[in-house]
Amino acid sequence: MTTRWAASASTDRAVSKAHLVPSFDCDGTIHSVFATSCNIAVGDVLVTVHDAQKQHTPTSVRVATVGDTLWTPIVRVGDRASFRSGWLSFGKHLLDLRQVPIWAPGAPARFAPPEVVRRLLDELIRVHGAPPSRSSSALTFTLARDVTALRGIVTAGTASDSRTDDLDVVIARLIGAGEGLTPTGDDVLVGLLAGLTRGGQTAKATAVVSRIADSVLRNTHRTTDISAHYLRLATRGSFSEPLTNLVDSVFTGSSVDDVHARTREVLSVGATSGADALLGVLVGVEAALDFSDSKKAV
Repeated sequence: MTTRWAASASTDRAVSKAHLVPSFDCDGTIHSVFATSCNIAVGDVLVTVHDAQKQHTPTSVRVATVGDTLWTPIVRVGDRASFRSGWLSFGKHLLDLRQVPIWAPGAPARFAPPEVVRRLLDELIRVHGAPPSRSSSALTFTLARDVTALRGIVTAGTASDSRTDDLDVVIARLIGAGEGLTPTGDDVLVGLLAGLTRGGQTAKATAVVSRIADSVLRNTHRTTDISAHYLRLATRGSFSEPLTNLVDSVFTGSSVDDVHARTREVLSVGATSGADALLGVLVGVEAALDFSDSKKAV
């Protein structure tokens, strides 16, 4: 970094970065700015820089809190950003990413027996309600109808050639449906893909995920830039740290207390985003278990 830049920038302390943050030299543009975070557009990827109190997204950098003061971005939409030799610079900020820990979720080390996973799923449904009836979700009547239809297609394992049109219609209605930077329908789909992708151990689960992903990618133009970014990541099997931890906790047969703790982390995301993603997770886990039972029955 040049002496001129170092003299003018605020050198904040990066705590960690996610595995999909660019490790090569590139330039970006500030896409959006919030109270304790900002998004940097690098091609069709959004790199999120945020305060360390939040857990990672697949493309985020966490910045240390100073005392009781949360990190605040000093930058404007449209400003340039630069990744150079392991340093990230934008606005008044200069972050050294060269030696920070990298959050990179691997595949679960083991999977618990289906009956153990089902008990944990039943416990989550007991506490949070069976989809799509969730008081903490932002579901409207129309959205609830579409989630019910999606659940029927996916849990029956019929996202196949005979019902691809049905799947496309439902997903097209869900994407972009609801309020916020990540609309409700999108959050449900991300949670669904998390449950199926990280828990599906069967060929049927893999095939259903592929068809859902194809349909999602055809419809990302229907939603916001930020939500489209997370949907694209989900189709590639990349999810936020809270969602990854919750799904892995369920499928590895962790304790009930651990599963509830992970669920609280998911629910803390956004006003309703976490609740809506949890709804999708419940549908995805249910379907993955049904596929596993079907495999045993053959």
